[in-house]
Formats: sequence, structure tokens, C-alpha cells
Amino acid sequence: YSWSVGSGLPSALTLSAAGVLSGVPTGPGQYAFTIQVQDGLGGVATRPLTLTIADETGIFSGSGTPSTLMEGQPPIELGVKFKSDVAGYVTGVRFYKVPGDMGTHVGNLWTSAGTLLATATYANETGSGWQEVKFTNPVPIQANTMYVASYFTPAGAYAQTPNAFATSGIDAPPLHVPSNADAGGNGVYVYTATSAFPTSTFASTNWFADVVFTTHPLSAITVAPVDALIAATGTRQFAATARYTDGGTSGGPIRLA
Repeated sequence: YSWSVGSGLPSALTLSAAGVLSGVPTGPGQYAFTIQVQDGLGGVATRPLTLTIADETGIFSGSGTPSTLMEGQPPIELGVKFKSDVAGYVTGVRFYKVPGDMGTHVGNLWTSAGTLLATATYANETGSGWQEVKFTNPVPIQANTMYVASYFTPAGAYAQTPNAFATSGIDAPPLHVPSNADAGGNGVYVYTATSAFPTSTFASTNWFADVVFTTHPLSAITVAPVDALIAATGTRQFAATARYTDGGTSGGPIRLA
């Protein structure tokens, strides 16, 4: 039996001939697609399905804009210290791109001590606004532990809102950005020719670096049984199981006719 997808599946996901749907979704939403199974005698069954990908969250969640922009300062690495109330996974990094911010950008996730946990290069950027890049694999993070999300910009301009963390942080449960005092300095940066861990601070500035966070990243979806016989005029029920990188599962029946 050979499985395939007719159309509509998100481009980041693939369905193998053995019936395993896998990949890292690039964003939330509902996707209508058609699944097909063919047996060795040429019999074919198809069924329209809907795949729902749960929302991921962040400090800004792709909204918010800076108050000013800085020109003529890069290359520079700009970041933010953050914590989560719960353990989960960072799947990528966002940043707000202002007009004039040029070159190839790199998103990074670090421990508070400067160990690089993941890095990825942005592609297909728009001229301005929020940009997002996903890591090859989701990165597990611990609850109530400080991390740093940052991005490297090589030329032009970058976003800033001075004094944003001077007296308070940002609460976007389960994520929290501590104030400058509580974080030992927040709104971190470093002037550098290539991407590097940001440790300096200036005027408690928000550089509009953000994380993409989830507690339940999708690992794969399997459909069983893979060797079932479907009569030409009949129906057959299958079971679809979603598996997550934290070991959790969910699923339900699929009936093909």
C-alpha cells in the first residue's frame, strides 16, 4: 500500500509512502488536504482531511512596533533575556525589521551563560515588519530559567525602543521578560563582525527580538494500519496518531471511502 497527498498540505510537511506525516510546521492554521492510498492491484481510495496546527506564542507574537530606528551602527547582535513559567520548546526566533535593515540575518538562542543552543539563517524576508526563522529542531527549555534570544544584523538600520525595560518588563504568559534590574541588565547587544553572544546593555532598550515558543511541538503523524484492504465500493476506518517531541500523543479515526 502506498500513501500520498493530493494537495493542500503545508509545504513544511511531507507524507511518506508508508503513511508517516512529518516535518516542522512553519506556523499555525487549518489546512484542508486530500490523502490517498493505493494498493498493489491499482485500487485507490481518497479522503479530504483537515489538519489543525496549534498556535505558537512569543513575547510579542508577531505584533508590536518599535518607537525609533537606529542607522549606521551595524554589524551588531541584538537580544532579549526571557523566562518561561513552564517547560517547553523554542522553535525559532523573530525580529522586527525596519526599512534600511539590510543583509543576511541570523537568529540565535543562548543560555544565560552564553552557550549557543540553536541558530538559523533567515530567508525570504519582507522589506520590513516581523520576520521569523525556524530552527532545524525544537529546543527544549526549562521553566523559570533565563535564556537569551537574539538576532544578528550586518548592515543598515535596526529597531529600538529605549527605556522599555527600565522600570518593568513584559509579561506574555507563559513568557516573561524581566526588567533591567531583575535581569541584571536587559536589552542586550554586542558589536561584532559575525553572530556572537550579546552581553552589553544600553538604556534598557528593547531591540524587538522575540522567540517562537510551544509546549507541544509536532514530531510526526502516523496512519494505521498501512496494509489494510479497501473494497472498491466499501469503506475502511484508519487511526491517525500525532506524536510530539515531548512524548505526548493525540489522535482519532479517519474513514476512507
